[in-house]
Amino acid sequence: RSHFGSSACCSIRAMVIIKEDPLSTRPDDMGKLRYELAEAARTDWKRQVVDDAKKRAIYSAPTYDHFKELVAGCTLTPVARADFATPAKVTANKAARQSTTPESRSRVSRSASHGLGSRHLQTQLLRAMENPDALTELLASLPDDAFRRSFRVDMDSELVVRVLRTVGKGADSAFGAELAAKVVLDLAHCPGLGSCLNFLSATEKAEISRLLRALRQGNAPDWWRTVSAAFQIP
Repeated sequence: RSHFGSSACCSIRAMVIIKEDPLSTRPDDMGKLRYELAEAARTDWKRQVVDDAKKRAIYSAPTYDHFKELVAGCTLTPVARADFATPAKVTANKAARQSTTPESRSRVSRSASHGLGSRHLQTQLLRAMENPDALTELLASLPDDAFRRSFRVDMDSELVVRVLRTVGKGADSAFGAELAAKVVLDLAHCPGLGSCLNFLSATEKAEISRLLRALRQGNAPDWWRTVSAAFQIP
């Protein structure tokens, strides 16, 4: 027997046999199977979309960076200006379904009843902008911390200006003054207010300063300190 034949026999004897689970015709977890099928379908869809985007971008992209941007955004859904005024498809936080404590359920219930959430609240405000009375009624129905809980990151500067104009015009009455103080203080506690003010023109900033100074007389010194610091009024 040759040396080659001896080494081949040793390799065959040393081969490891991997045991595999037998094929089952009935899966144990149907939920897991549905998830895997959905992920496989999305993976196949994404692969096809990305491939088509690359073929289009080869002829239309002037630079490689533009090519990468076209491919990276090919799976995103374009947003039109009219979409900002349409109702949200998801009306509640899906993670809130896992809340089990009475306190968390109560908090979720209050948020859902008042339509909180940056996009949902913004949609409600934009719809009410055409009618000052409707906007005043909507602002009066919101809880004291509606803006600070809804706009934690980004805020629409135009929306802030129009809200302040509305509450400023109605501040002549006792109800209007109380509503204006509540809304302004709530806006002052919004984390995204500072970046929002950067997008305002000098004329808009001067207008806001006049409106807030007019509300100063009927409110406590602590209220004015908080508001003036948040709205950057010297």
